[in-house]
Amino acid sequence: MIDPGSSGYCECGGGRRVKKPGCAAGEWSESFTCESECSAEADLYEELGVDNGASDKDIKQAFRKLSLKYHPDKTRNDPVMTARFAAIREAYDIIGEPETRGIYDAAGLRSVYDSTANKVEKGPTLHAEVSVTLEQLYNGQEVITSIPRTLVCRGCEDIQSDRCRKCNHRCADEIEIRHVQVHGMGNMVMQQQVQVPSKQKCRRQQNSLTVSIEPGMSGGDSIQFKAMGDMEPKKIPGDAIIKLKETKHDVFSRVGTNLQTDVELSLSEALLGFERVITHLDGRTIHLAYSGVTKPFAVMRVKGEGMPNRGDPTEKGDMLVKCRLVMPEDGNQWLGEMQAKHGGS
Repeated sequence: MIDPGSSGYCECGGGRRVKKPGCAAGEWSESFTCESECSAEADLYEELGVDNGASDKDIKQAFRKLSLKYHPDKTRNDPVMTARFAAIREAYDIIGEPETRGIYDAAGLRSVYDSTANKVEKGPTLHAEVSVTLEQLYNGQEVITSIPRTLVCRGCEDIQSDRCRKCNHRCADEIEIRHVQVHGMGNMVMQQQVQVPSKQKCRRQQNSLTVSIEPGMSGGDSIQFKAMGDMEPKKIPGDAIIKLKETKHDVFSRVGTNLQTDVELSLSEALLGFERVITHLDGRTIHLAYSGVTKPFAVMRVKGEGMPNRGDPTEKGDMLVKCRLVMPEDGNQWLGEMQAKHGGS
């Protein structure tokens, strides 16, 4: 018996290898022997030569590599190779899409087909928030977040293995169709939907999601992860909706696609002019300079230095710099500084 936490593969002969992810991805798998793995039919992951812990990127790369070898254009329509490519294509169409992969992992291939035929109800949507900075919304960035998720322990019904004993979270009730005799209506029997406790086993698990923030997104925007929400017995997994929550910035505030900030001016700067250097959200420096009298609460507009427009980051709003006058506490001291600076009397 091989511990499911071990990574590697079983060699089955004839070039067939069954890959196992091990580590954290094997936590919810059963111990196995290579004999049992090799006697079972190939699953969709094996069709692509990856394990069930493979990333979306790994799956895509595996499909491209196999396509170069088995595509009919490469094999001159060899019937054996063409059949092999059809199996590879079907596997990729299912586990290459997050939604159908989630259904396949949760409930198997039959549930994938039932879901495409709208024969299975979808589970509830899971909502969560992730905090993001104004820098991340300006530049765009991938943020990894973790949300708790209810998962159905596949194959654990009436089983008391080490894996299944850890499935101690109560599953959602199932809907059962019962035949009920109607009183006063003779032998008339009606079908009635009744909620009953599920015989399945469930668990709670932290689920890691990579949130791709596009430049120009805003706090309050949401990103959908199909089939990555809570699972319920006899339902396809619901979606996960991650809402962006913008944290307060020390320098800038956002007004639509414009960025707003303040600069403090002394009385002499307000009368004679000033210079300032502002560090932008991408690390660049913006140089401001003005000669002459600046009115209190005047706003300087720097074209094209605001937030990017989502979908077209080449277009940007403006930066609005509000000038705040700070009056000197000691007028005589200020007058002396002015005289020393300009050589006046």
